Amino acid sequence: MRGLLVRTPKLYSLICFSLLMIVVNIPLAAEAKKQVLIIDIPRLAFEDLNDTPNLNRFLAGGAVGLMTVSVELATFEKVYLGFNSGTQLRTPSQTSLLIFNATEEYKHLPAGELYQALTGYQTNDAGGAHLGLAKIIQMNSGPLFQNVGCFGRLLGQNSLRTAAIGNSDAENPNRSGAVLLMDEKGRIDLAALGRETLRNAPGFPFGLVTDEDRIFSYWLKFKNEADVIVITLGDFERLERFAPYLNDERWGFYRRFIIERYDRLLGRLQKTVDPGSTLTVLFSGVAPQRKTKTGDKLMPVAISMPGLEPGIVYSPSTRSPGLISLYDLPATILKFLGVKKPGRFNGRILKSISGDWRRVALLRQELVRNYQVRWPLLTVYTYLFISSVLAGIVGLIFKWRPVIMKALTYTYLALVMVPAAFLIMSAFNPLDWLAIIGLTLGLIALMMAAAVWLNRGDPFRILSSICLTTIIFIAIDGLGNGFLEAKSFLGYSAIAGARFYGIGNEYLGFLLGAFIVFLALNLKNFTKYQGRFLSLVTWIIALLIAHPNLGANIGGGSTAILGLGITKLLLLKKRINLKEITKLIISLTVLLTLVGIWDVFLNKDQMAHFGKLLFLIKDEGFQVVQDMVSRKWEMNLRLINYTPWSKVLLGILILVPLLYYKPSQKIIELIRNYPDFLRGFLGLVFTALIALILNDSGIVTVATMLLFGGVLL
Repeated sequence: MRGLLVRTPKLYSLICFSLLMIVVNIPLAAEAKKQVLIIDIPRLAFEDLNDTPNLNRFLAGGAVGLMTVSVELATFEKVYLGFNSGTQLRTPSQTSLLIFNATEEYKHLPAGELYQALTGYQTNDAGGAHLGLAKIIQMNSGPLFQNVGCFGRLLGQNSLRTAAIGNSDAENPNRSGAVLLMDEKGRIDLAALGRETLRNAPGFPFGLVTDEDRIFSYWLKFKNEADVIVITLGDFERLERFAPYLNDERWGFYRRFIIERYDRLLGRLQKTVDPGSTLTVLFSGVAPQRKTKTGDKLMPVAISMPGLEPGIVYSPSTRSPGLISLYDLPATILKFLGVKKPGRFNGRILKSISGDWRRVALLRQELVRNYQVRWPLLTVYTYLFISSVLAGIVGLIFKWRPVIMKALTYTYLALVMVPAAFLIMSAFNPLDWLAIIGLTLGLIALMMAAAVWLNRGDPFRILSSICLTTIIFIAIDGLGNGFLEAKSFLGYSAIAGARFYGIGNEYLGFLLGAFIVFLALNLKNFTKYQGRFLSLVTWIIALLIAHPNLGANIGGGSTAILGLGITKLLLLKKRINLKEITKLIISLTVLLTLVGIWDVFLNKDQMAHFGKLLFLIKDEGFQVVQDMVSRKWEMNLRLINYTPWSKVLLGILILVPLLYYKPSQKIIELIRNYPDFLRGFLGLVFTALIALILNDSGIVTVATMLLFGGVLL
């Protein structure tokens, strides 16, 4: 009886606890451990995925997209180190992929011992170490140093272990997959990176292929010990080394042989993965060379994880369904694992929208074709425009017949219509030459006929109408966050990866140039309210350009406030003195404050670059601003040095303001005879100089701005 009384409280407590669990519906079982599996298949293309049942099943059950890299040439070093660091690092070409098993021999020494001798760090025998780490750090001194090995460091700080299996070795070691996970000391916790994951295959290039059984065996071994695992299947890369010696038929034969084996392996892997607790990524970092030659840098990517619906991947980084940046994948993985990423680590959290993954494959073809068409098209357009201007100057000097000069005038006016025509055409997205040429000529003929009829053949009134039309269409597109400019042949390119939405530097120049020319041609029509009108429209244009959900171009908005402000002073015949410059700086501060408040507090889900910059300044101080200024200056110098004509253009831009402050008698006479035209041109030059200083690739804005403004001379 006494024993029963002793046990009764314990029994009573157990019953109460069980009832409590039932009432509040709290599961008694422990939550499954979250895990990440990255299947890295370098040189994979969408065309390889035909007739692959397991891969197709995975794609249908996940979110599929295209990954773009904002570099001129997407190499293993740039892509894989970019993923790991969350930004673009400077990459040594030969030593970026030298990760080895600690016990693996390299240069007649165990890699672990050599690693310790080179770096002073130790690694465990089961792990891997990067022998080229010192070179990478040396090339990325300063602020970029913080990003070397950032992804692996964040995992390690949160007690998450890493493992890497497989390689892409050919003539040289290529351990690209392991680079994705290395920490700031170049280490991987668990590694199977050497010949142990390969088998002899005499009929295959280099006589080696991935051993699916060994890959699967290492996966089973590591999955209970590591939280983030990358499996590299590198046979496409080995084949790539032999591609110059293969015709298309044999190249295709080997690729089918490889993908069939990978498909079977993926089927085996998927049977051992818990879909309720695992994030699985299919990652292809570098495209086949036969595609990159045509400008195709868009790599297929697929992601499956709990809570992510099947369909097409969506990223706030690009605001374009099916298109993501390189950094979005590691950012999403960190979020899934509950790891907070630092401000210097780029990338946004991926979402999904409904859609068939095959639509993404078609999107790639459209973007590549657009990229291939634009360069010959723009080259022809540029030469036509320059030729028409030079012919007009020669005609004025040698006093050609009026009928010839009239033809040249209308040719110039037709060419000035092209930016607006291309913007309209992008709604139809023509991709073959017949459609492009036909639509371009048809639209220009229609627009020219309307302008001539409305303005009774007066060239300056026709130009005024063209400017107004260009302003209206760019403004409408800006209100839609650049949905037309993304496909315009004169807009930005998703393949280049520099900008994905908003008003880019090309159309920024067209907008500001067209607006200044329109003002110069029509200022006399606003005599009563000139000051108020110019101030109001300047603010409207600046907010349109800078607003994160519209033009999303903070450098362009700043250019508008300062450049159009100076233009207003010139047109109103006011001196540009310290007082007026102070007012402009105050206006710029107000603009930055308004845009910053909107981006930080009201736009968190789709924060643009300016909001991210403000957070970075908060975390790391104003050194971030200095780094940004240095980067912009380097980019502009690179573009200015691209061709000698850029230096000539820059010299003219610097010379014109000097001539304004120290004018010759001839310039004074011109200003008296054509005051609005000359002051408009001066305003345009000042605006162009500000654009050059405040914008990445500002020289592009300068060139497109002068497309309209040159006529004022």
